[in-house]
Amino acid sequence: MKNQWKIFIILFFGFSHQTWSDNPDYFSPKAGFAKELEETRNSIVLTFDDGPLLETTPVILQTLEDFNSFLPTPVRATFFLSGKSLVENYEVDSMGYIKKPGTENLKSIELVEKIIKAGHFIGNHGFTHSRMGSPYLDHHKNLKISISELMEVHKVIERFLTPNDDLNHHWFFRAPYGNWKESRAEDYNSHEELKQYIGPIFWDIGGEVKFSEKGTPIDAADWNCSHHQKLQTLCHNQFSKMDLQECLVWQCARGYLNSSYLKVNFKGGIVLLHDIQELTTHMLPYVLRVWSGVNPYMDKDPELGKKLESFVKTFRFENAQVFSFKNLNQIQYFKSYDSRLIDQPPVE
Repeated sequence: MKNQWKIFIILFFGFSHQTWSDNPDYFSPKAGFAKELEETRNSIVLTFDDGPLLETTPVILQTLEDFNSFLPTPVRATFFLSGKSLVENYEVDSMGYIKKPGTENLKSIELVEKIIKAGHFIGNHGFTHSRMGSPYLDHHKNLKISISELMEVHKVIERFLTPNDDLNHHWFFRAPYGNWKESRAEDYNSHEELKQYIGPIFWDIGGEVKFSEKGTPIDAADWNCSHHQKLQTLCHNQFSKMDLQECLVWQCARGYLNSSYLKVNFKGGIVLLHDIQELTTHMLPYVLRVWSGVNPYMDKDPELGKKLESFVKTFRFENAQVFSFKNLNQIQYFKSYDSRLIDQPPVE
């Protein structure tokens, strides 16, 4: 009980009554996943990783716009951008880390502009999507590589970031794979620009495909749903009349939704999605239909609208709790650790 309110989640750092200059250490030294963050109780916080991608990110933005046109408070997602999605002609070293940053991809930059114009936020996801907890980066000679993984992305997105000089605007970093190490926090907290980031940001929903004892999806990962063998078997055995890809979309959405509702004392949380996945473009309307309680497609796209309602009835989400939507800037972050912090292995 004594330490119950020493709250920091590995996810975040923040400060309730202090300025940024009062708190120079924004990165967490510990790798873990926060559970039951009070500010996200009964709320959904949408995040998208690895983009932008020309073929899929615009579809994600359009879906969010479709739902926002029906919601009193619009959904404001955070897109964690990858350097290799922002530039071209870059080079990596023998271990896969940044060696030469290359030049900006103008079409990707246009997508970033669209994300910002639509009212969403952006974050830093590193350049090469490499493991930031790797022993390779522990060597002092590789400190420059470690810094470059974040700085080369920061240089591209800096122009789009709102100055984080108050508690309403923060800069965020998410570690790829959920892979982190204390020494990275020390490195970044000593860097003039990087110490302004809050991170690493992790998630509550969407890290892996999981099943109940009865074989029901109770969590999912959009990057893995399309080729997950157990999900395919479920579709073949119980939904054989459905198109396989459509069934996988349904089952993936079912996993995300169940993960958000099945916790006993805590519902909702931070959702991990990927705007580079085609499956996500198809799945997003289903999860938003249930979480928001609205269906914007009955007139705009009746075929899709009917599919959403069929999904809701099939899996009995008719009376599911409607969540409010928050963004990362609306959450207070604390430097000390929450006693509920749970360490987990990195997501592959």
